[in-house]
Parts: sequence; structure tokens; C-alpha cells
Amino acid sequence: MIRFNCSSCGRYSEVPLALARLPLLCKGCGQPLVVPEASTVEPEPPPRPAERPAVPKLTKPVPVPPPEPEPESELADESPKPAPKPPVRRKPAPVPEPAPEKPRRPRANPLPVIADGCVALLLLLLGAYLGELLARKPTAQVWRDAGSAVTFPPEDLILWLGPPSVLVLVYLLLASKGRGVGGWLKRRMGGGESG
Repeated sequence: MIRFNCSSCGRYSEVPLALARLPLLCKGCGQPLVVPEASTVEPEPPPRPAERPAVPKLTKPVPVPPPEPEPESELADESPKPAPKPPVRRKPAPVPEPAPEKPRRPRANPLPVIADGCVALLLLLLGAYLGELLARKPTAQVWRDAGSAVTFPPEDLILWLGPPSVLVLVYLLLASKGRGVGGWLKRRMGGGESG
């Protein structure tokens, strides 16, 4: 280790041998200095720990008498009292701005859904009529025979169920694409997308 003092401020420094003859800045004053090849000062002795005075050990605790109250005098009342501190005025907390209201969606009109339901019911009735024509039996007799048939489902019930099922399912597919009566009503009222 190379030990030296700054030529400007006299600050003691200690650097490794590898830094000999290199320019550095003093940590005390910030002036440039060149590290000497060998130590120019002796190392500073480490500081000794402060000695504490020995405290004698007591075998018995000594009771401490309570402090006596000071007598009140007339002068104590006449002494000037410190002025009360003015209250600290704090800035009012900033009032948060209300969140912008979300645009309300227009209430859904139930009329297109009701119209689709009515059309599906009419198609179901039309399909039942066509089923009667295919089965060549009235609807009540088809259902009565289905309950007492040896094999289930009987051929008459399958013939009767075909037309109502196909008509209702096709209409529900069209309605889901917006091509039914309900979709037409939505477009007509301006409440839906045109498709």
C-alpha cells in the first residue's frame, strides 16, 4: 500500500501499489494529484476505543426520594407566557374528478324477439299440419298410438315430427343471422345493424 497526503488539502490517502504514478483526483478537495511510487507518510494508528469509567456495583438498590413540588410564587404568575402557535393551514385535499359516465346502451326492444317467437309458433303449427298429412292421421291419434307402440319411436311419430322440426330449426337459423322477422323489425326501427 502507498500512503501519502494530498499536496493541496493534506488529506491522508491509502492506495494499492498498482496505482503508483497514476493521476487521480483527491477525495477531499477534488484537485488532480499523482500517486507517488513509495509511501511518504507513516500509517495512521487505528483509533483506540473510548474507555468507559467503571461503575461500582451496588448490592442494595438505593431508594430515590420523589421530587418535591416547587413552591408557587407570585413571580411565576407574572412571567410572560409563550404566545400560542398559529394553527397550521393545510391545503385542502384535491377533489378527485368524477369518472366519466359510461354511455348507456339503449334498452333492448322486446318486439323483435316476440315477433320471432310468434313466427316460430306459427311454423310449428304449420309443421304439425304437414305432419298430419304425411302420417295420414290426426295429431291426437299419432301421440296416442306412440304411447302404446311396441317399438319406440313409431313410424307415424317420426313422420309427424319431421316437418315442424325442420321448419322451426330453419327459421331459428335464419333469425340468428338477422334474416328473420325480428331482424327485419330491428333494421326497420333503426335499432340494429343492417345485414
